[in-house]
Amino acid sequence: MRLERSRFVLVFLLVAVVSIAGKSRVQQRELFYEAFSSGSAEQIDQALAAIKRANGKLAIAYEGALLMRKAGLIKGAGEKLKMFKKGHELFESEIAKDPGNVELKFIRLCIQEKAPKILKYRKELDEDKAAVIKHFSMLPQEVQKQVLDYAASSEILTEQDLK
Repeated sequence: MRLERSRFVLVFLLVAVVSIAGKSRVQQRELFYEAFSSGSAEQIDQALAAIKRANGKLAIAYEGALLMRKAGLIKGAGEKLKMFKKGHELFESEIAKDPGNVELKFIRLCIQEKAPKILKYRKELDEDKAAVIKHFSMLPQEVQKQVLDYAASSEILTEQDLK
């Protein structure tokens, strides 16, 4: 009887932890996309602080993408380049660890489309677009919404591509 009770408590705790972690990941994703699309360096800074504290599976990739996005919002060519390179290094290291992650390919597509040509960060545009189109229906609902919102104003990825 006592062993059964211990197992029940252990299973209950495990389910609770998994549930909390899942909510945290969704909240982290929402925070990321809100800041990423905001065009506000302050909002990006707030998201960066929260994401670093959360330490989720995508935290480093989100951090890198936000740094690359923020680079386009700050002053000073040297600082912009330094920040972009730091973000690029973090983001690409996470893609290398999980090359099949279509959400990361979508984020990279967004960055590549908006990045100045001088940075030469456009090599995977076609590959990323193809991955997003092919696996769109398998993305989490909240990511699908972000993809559709992005496609409404993108020159690379259109809403027609996703149908």
